[in-house]
Amino acid sequence: MKTYDGIWRKRHLLPPWILQILLSIILGGTAISVLAGPFTPETSSYFYAGRPGGRAIWGGGTAGLAVATIALIAGEAALYGARKLGPGWMLGGACAKTLAWGVWVVPGTRASLVSAALGVVMLGAGVVEVGVGAVYTHRERKGTLFLRGEEVEMSEKVAEVKTGYEF
Repeated sequence: MKTYDGIWRKRHLLPPWILQILLSIILGGTAISVLAGPFTPETSSYFYAGRPGGRAIWGGGTAGLAVATIALIAGEAALYGARKLGPGWMLGGACAKTLAWGVWVVPGTRASLVSAALGVVMLGAGVVEVGVGAVYTHRERKGTLFLRGEEVEMSEKVAEVKTGYEF
């Protein structure tokens, strides 16, 4: 893998990662505690209004999504530590997390206002990550990823463009 030394700023990566890990722990722990708790009409209405298996599906899905989010962030952090976290990997992981939590938020609004709010915050952190990953991916495609703020003369950039036509 290519080494990406010094392209990422911790201020761009750490806040969404920390927020997503904390909310994953909260949501996953809540889902596991509801799954382990006794079945009552109050808790059954929390997960798909007491449909058969709805509590297990919803709780297991939420816990699985929380664990998958933490594992994906751990993988991104390991790649970041090894200086191998490329913009494509960052954007792909952010899109996967944002899509998964976006799908979770829609039925999660039925559960409670607290879970809906936590899901929206998780979705917002994913959108921030997608934005950062998209900016860096765009810089890599333009060839300006490693310039670190240095100005490039436009005439130099135009001279490098090859159109494929000979006149």
